[in-house]
Amino acid sequence: MLVNLTRLESKCWLEINRDKLSNHLGCGLVLSQIPKFHSSEAFHQVLRSYQIQNIYADKTAQKILRTEKIVAVFCKNALAGVALNENFRSVFQKYKLIFLLDRQKESCWILGDADNRLPFLNYYREVIPNILRGYRINLTGSTVRLLPIGWQNLYDLIEMELFKEHPEIKNIEILSLITDVRYRNNTLSIGINLLNLSTPQIIYSRIKDVLTHVTQ
Repeated sequence: MLVNLTRLESKCWLEINRDKLSNHLGCGLVLSQIPKFHSSEAFHQVLRSYQIQNIYADKTAQKILRTEKIVAVFCKNALAGVALNENFRSVFQKYKLIFLLDRQKESCWILGDADNRLPFLNYYREVIPNILRGYRINLTGSTVRLLPIGWQNLYDLIEMELFKEHPEIKNIEILSLITDVRYRNNTLSIGINLLNLSTPQIIYSRIKDVLTHVTQ
């Protein structure tokens, strides 16, 4: 089922925040070692039309991006108005490339080496603690049992501004002993299976129901 696939797995595409990553480990370490891609002016022009100024690519990706007949299809799609994420997926998915985009930095990283791609399955696991720190929220519990899709769902809950709407939440606890959602003593407890197997919309709805009953 697609619900069990992350965006990166299903679309070869991931929006990132480079500033939330450390240069010394995981995803940030990978990105710090990826060189800029200077070849193929046509490819650069197309990405500039998508508001991307800086292009980085690893060795495997650069080899593919220097293949004119492949890049020509990408450029043709762009001229036809195909959205960037769909354009990239339709052209480059078969070559096992992934596209990482930081919109604020107008930068992208295109990765083809398996060792470079693999850490980004855990991108959300790396950035979520840093994001929650900004909300002064602690993350505890059985986080090691969260799958990549579970981390992605938790990230999407943050993007839905759930915790801006509920500043009373001071702790998020991931539990294997419950299958739903519980709230008490400023701690929001979420079952592992709910995060790993459900969708952000369903999880959000359950959390809102629980919080509504608690505050009434």
